[in-house]
Amino acid sequence: MNGKSLFYIARQLNRSKSTINYELGRVSPYTAIQAQIDYETKRESCGCKRALYLEAIDHILSHLKKGWSPENVADIFHNAIQCRSGGQMADK
Repeated sequence: MNGKSLFYIARQLNRSKSTINYELGRVSPYTAIQAQIDYETKRESCGCKRALYLEAIDHILSHLKKGWSPENVADIFHNAIQCRSGGQMADK
């Protein structure tokens, strides 16, 4: 940190002190490169997987090309996700 306080760094970057503290604590010793690698590794293991995402895009586009309305495609897609998750999804 080159002698700079968390408050000073946070103010310079327009972030909260807790965000700076969290970021510095993610990897030790802290380097921006290692923090980025850590972020990318964690990001790969969360959320939807790319293959499923591309499959969903293809499915949606094929129905739109067949003349389905966006509302009908959204309803079908929403219902398919509910079936896969085995539960009720919250309304929009």
